[in-house]
Amino acid sequence: ARNMQEQQQKDGVDPQVAVDQAENELRLSQAEFDRQAEITKLLMEGLSQSRTNHLRHLKAFVSSQAEYYAQTHMVMQELSRDLDSGPSLGSGPVSQNLPNQPNGSL
Repeated sequence: ARNMQEQQQKDGVDPQVAVDQAENELRLSQAEFDRQAEITKLLMEGLSQSRTNHLRHLKAFVSSQAEYYAQTHMVMQELSRDLDSGPSLGSGPVSQNLPNQPNGSL
């Protein structure tokens, strides 16, 4: 108590007023901290949802790509079989090897 009285006399400030100001600043700081913590929490939840959505779309994309390339692989295998079993190139006139071409036009 004597130290606080000496401090009051030295600074000319009432210690109770200083304590009240410090407590008020503490309450304001705590309220701002709590507000920022809530904002951060909401942003982090948003990041989690964004990540979940991103992964879902990425999996759908990869699945679509795999299906597309599987289909193109089958088409290319069929084309290869058709080319292997069909007439060899150069075995006749070009117009005979081209489908649906009018005679004399290339």
